Amino acid sequence: MPGAYRRITARTLLLWGERDPALVAANTEGLERWVPELEVVRFPEAGHWVMADAPEAVNARIVRFLS
Repeated sequence: MPGAYRRITARTLLLWGERDPALVAANTEGLERWVPELEVVRFPEAGHWVMADAPEAVNARIVRFLS
């Protein structure tokens, strides 16, 4: 349904665990088409639950993004 998607115009932070067994990092590629103000932060040692695998680093990136 090509016309069903809308662009997200708000600044958006995407935190991604590169060791996620379910979702591959390639899923983050090309999202700028739909989310022009997207910041993708990849965590090499984290899996699907990034906030549990790297809580300090995740918290720091969220604080930095919101500041």
